[in-house]
Amino acid sequence: MVKLDAIDKRLLEYLQENSKINIKEMAAQLNMTKTPVYERIKRYDKLGVIEKYVAVINRELVSKAMVVFCSVSLESQKLEEIKKFSDAIKMIPEVLECYLMGGANDFLLKVVVSDLKAYHQFSSGKLAALPNVGQIKSTFVLHEIKRSTVFSPGLIIPNRLLVPFNLLSSFLPKRVVYVLIRPHKKDVNHNPFQVKKRFSSQ
Repeated sequence: MVKLDAIDKRLLEYLQENSKINIKEMAAQLNMTKTPVYERIKRYDKLGVIEKYVAVINRELVSKAMVVFCSVSLESQKLEEIKKFSDAIKMIPEVLECYLMGGANDFLLKVVVSDLKAYHQFSSGKLAALPNVGQIKSTFVLHEIKRSTVFSPGLIIPNRLLVPFNLLSSFLPKRVVYVLIRPHKKDVNHNPFQVKKRFSSQ
């Protein structure tokens, strides 16, 4: 895993929000000179932190689009069968994303087609025609609430509390005061934060 400091995380968020932003502007926002910013970006490219630079298309402006999430169960879950299905899915352009899942279903697909007729042709003519497909469940998107391509590296740093404590405390027993205890950095067996009962109000 590539180590990132606070400046790296901010810089990567800027690039994900707008990859055409110029180095001078990023340097000004980070209160840095242009050269170290440029060197950091070169490092991201070299290490593969940035895989590629792409354009995000507004689907509604260029064509009709229906988004469908498909849950697929295979008849056999042998490794070779999972690989065959995975390789076949990669060749189908209607599938934008595919995930191997744990639980009731084996795969979750994000599919984009033009309309219901096109989806019927996809599900019956392409997806169901793949070998070893046992069951397909479809869920249709009525309205897209959020779609983002920005991944914030800071959100997965273990010493950062993501859930507000007042929200967390609403699930804890009443009439007891709780405090958050940060473990010692060398103690890898602890969770990032522990909730411990300090004293009772009774």
